[in-house]
Amino acid sequence: MEQALVNLFINARDALQGVDSPRAQIEVIVERRPGRVGAPAALQVQVRDTGAGIAPDIRGRVFEPFFTTKPIGHGTGLGLATVWASVRAHRGSISCDSAPGGGTTFTIQLPLDDRAADATPEGAPADATPGNGELVLIIDDEPALRQIIAALLTRAGYRVATAASGAEGVERFRAAPADLVLLDHSMPGQPPATTLAQLRALAPGLPIISFSGLGATLVDATAHLHKPVDSNTLLAAIRAVLPPAP
Repeated sequence: MEQALVNLFINARDALQGVDSPRAQIEVIVERRPGRVGAPAALQVQVRDTGAGIAPDIRGRVFEPFFTTKPIGHGTGLGLATVWASVRAHRGSISCDSAPGGGTTFTIQLPLDDRAADATPEGAPADATPGNGELVLIIDDEPALRQIIAALLTRAGYRVATAASGAEGVERFRAAPADLVLLDHSMPGQPPATTLAQLRALAPGLPIISFSGLGATLVDATAHLHKPVDSNTLLAAIRAVLPPAP
């Protein structure tokens, strides 16, 4: 959550460039559950700025992985997606309220008891292709991307394991065989083709989806996705290569 707030303040700082009377602030509110004196129900955190604001056609996409309005070289499109994933990992929700010229407010709601937040966060994937508890192993060397995909898949009904390298991924698979593997095509260390071959040796029929931001493909992969990939495309690709639920 510390990193999530840092990301929000970095965006606020960028939004204040060239604005008269720039201001960014954070407000924390503890909401009490009715009928239970002193029992906290939820924590609300708002990060507000007086920047130029966000156009309506863009506001609905701000939490999408890889989506950015910043110039090339100044943004990866993973900042707010990482914030979304962090909030979901804490069973919370996040929303964005903004208008051109009216500044921007990000509101995070975090439950302080055993109740999960009811609100669906903006930017969340549709549930048109839900999982059935299958275990998906994500092998990718980029921590933010692992976190984002893990949050998306968990919400969609999958169980998730992650690994930061091909060698680690193979060991994770040996310890707990997955139903499907998402394998990044470009990682330091062990070549992805070697990782794929080792996984195939352990489970010949294992569905493996390869990721690549360079248009490359792994010959023996079950399916291929090009980075950046939107949430619905990812969920549809996973569902397409997994056997139907009994």
